[in-house]
Amino acid sequence: MKKIIYTLSSAFIAVLLFASMQTTAQTPSITLIQPTGGETWTLGGTYLISWTDNFAGSVKIYMSSNGTPTYSLIATVASGTTWAWDTDGLSLGTTYQIKVQSSNGFYSDETTDFSLVDEAGGTITLNQPTGGEVWGNDGTYLISWNDNVTSSVEVELHNVSGQVGSDLTSTTGTTYSWTPTGLTPGTDYFIKVKSSVAGTNVTPATSAVFEITASTGTTLDVLQPDGGESWSVGTTHLISWDDNLPENVSISLWDYVSPTAPVEITATAAGLLSATSLSGSTWAWPIPTSITQSTTYRIKVKSILTPTSTISSTSAANFSLTATSGSFIDVLQPDGGESWSVGTTHLISWNDDLPENVEIQLYDGATQIGASAAGLASATSLSGSTWAWPIPSGITQSANYKIKILSTASGSNISNTSAAVFTLAATSGTYIDVLQPDGGESWSVGTTHLISWDDDLPEDVEIQLYDGATQIGASAAGLASATSLSGSTWAWPIPSGITQSANYKIKILSTAPGSNISNTSAAVFTLAATAGTYIDVLQPDGGEDWMAGTTHLISWDDNLPENVAISLWDYVSPTAPVEIDVNDAGLASATSLSGSTWAWPIPSDLVTSTVSSTLRIRVKSTATGSNISNTSDANFTIRPYGKSPNSNFNFGGGITSEVVIYPNPTSGQLTIAASGIISSVEIRNLLGQVLYSNNVETTKTNINVSEYNAGVYIVNVMIDGEVVTKKLFVH
Repeated sequence: MKKIIYTLSSAFIAVLLFASMQTTAQTPSITLIQPTGGETWTLGGTYLISWTDNFAGSVKIYMSSNGTPTYSLIATVASGTTWAWDTDGLSLGTTYQIKVQSSNGFYSDETTDFSLVDEAGGTITLNQPTGGEVWGNDGTYLISWNDNVTSSVEVELHNVSGQVGSDLTSTTGTTYSWTPTGLTPGTDYFIKVKSSVAGTNVTPATSAVFEITASTGTTLDVLQPDGGESWSVGTTHLISWDDNLPENVSISLWDYVSPTAPVEITATAAGLLSATSLSGSTWAWPIPTSITQSTTYRIKVKSILTPTSTISSTSAANFSLTATSGSFIDVLQPDGGESWSVGTTHLISWNDDLPENVEIQLYDGATQIGASAAGLASATSLSGSTWAWPIPSGITQSANYKIKILSTASGSNISNTSAAVFTLAATSGTYIDVLQPDGGESWSVGTTHLISWDDDLPEDVEIQLYDGATQIGASAAGLASATSLSGSTWAWPIPSGITQSANYKIKILSTAPGSNISNTSAAVFTLAATAGTYIDVLQPDGGEDWMAGTTHLISWDDNLPENVAISLWDYVSPTAPVEIDVNDAGLASATSLSGSTWAWPIPSDLVTSTVSSTLRIRVKSTATGSNISNTSDANFTIRPYGKSPNSNFNFGGGITSEVVIYPNPTSGQLTIAASGIISSVEIRNLLGQVLYSNNVETTKTNINVSEYNAGVYIVNVMIDGEVVTKKLFVH
């Protein structure tokens, strides 16, 4: 127990000192200063008993507690005028008296009655509960108060019938954490906090009434199903709720076919045997397949603290348990108008809100086609919303088919059918269009060309070749690898040995059994020795005057894919020209040339003493069987070596150098070369305008003519004091 020492005030000490100074030479006496009577002191405290006297020697202090008074010695004080009195262990009372007496018993002073009480001026104030609270069994709550008493306090629970059980606690503190357990729910409970001292005059603190419930929780709300749901029997759905309960809950199923007298479905029939004590806020309900289907069900969730707890919640409105919780199926494809080819695979697609699987069926008019014959043996229980249908090749072709998709739930009549009929045919495609060759082409045998077409067929196509009305065999036509082609182009290696004709057509046809979809080239095309159509000799083209032993460019234009051969002809008899041997003519290396120019090294012995002025060059296709060729338009001249056109001397005299320009034709760089020194070069157009003029003093010079327009130009070359004129072709 707490100890309190009550001391004298400074004023009281001054009185004592003054009185002490007056004792000299006075009659011996004792005057009790404290207590004097009427005081209220707290039991257990320590208080100063004080007095004055005017004699030397000890004093004795006596105490009486019965008001008679009957005194008992409590202290002998050898010197001084104060003594600290510890009241611990005494009893409460209002008739205490103190007497101070000299040791010889002649002089004394005593008090009137004063009191020893429990906490003089003590107070207790309750902070919590104050009344109106709702506290639940098994919850933990703080009881708190303020007090200034030194003794411990007792905390009690009461109701209108009195104290409930024993004290909750006895403590010197000011708070207590209380967990009510097993209390009968009620609204008339209150807390009392009082001093633990018997007979105390400290007023207890009492709360207003509050409520104790079976649970600490106060709310429970069913979230799902809460009305309007449609769940299928044999499936699993979440029952969910919200609550603030510390205890578990149980779930029950009710049929509200009579709203005023709902009937509880047994836990076994409802599949709720495992839902009698659940924590959390959700539970997966395996709805029994055998449960009675109804549209008037509700779920009830309640506290397991029964029967004391009344906390529960029920679905706000009815929900349904049916063969299926879904309400629709919608066939998306095929939905009418499609044309699919047998032997191919197509997606059947649909939309639904069913939890169960679906089955696909095929109808031809009003007749259902067997699942095996329809290729639907694996489509009797499908999830999802699409399925790849492998359409059997042997199924009857018809334009009267519909797909039906239906729920697999027992007892369900939910289904949907294609909005209109669709077709199963040899092919789902409708056309082929040959793009190339489509008429007018001329392709050379032994080359490769693209055959191209457009179609909307899912199946492959075959390519055939016709000469007039006669089909050419696939091997002979080079089409043995073109009997089953995907895509829209194919590189045709045209056989070299195929018969050349200008009456060919390509036919492309569907490979689907029974399909008659095909297309043929719009007009005939040609297979010839060459695909080209012309050669045009540009130089020498007549009038040239060249010298044996020099080199000149032979140039030509053509559109041939193959090479060409050059030959030299003597037109001394215009109606019966004679070909000069290629070796004699220096053309042995010109029997298979690509490009459009060739530098001809004219043999020095091609002509020896006599000028030949009846020569022409012929350029011809090298393609076997081709008769495409072209010859110089007129004769040109070759003179013996050393004999220029402007020279009259013989081989033993001086010479005028030969001039060569190449390449000719050209579109860029032009080279002019001579055996002698070129003094100057001048280029004019056919209007006589000078486009280029330069003094060079060299045997070889280059001129850039890339900026010249295409056409014929005159080149004047000054060499050895003579002017040599050449034609230049720019393209």
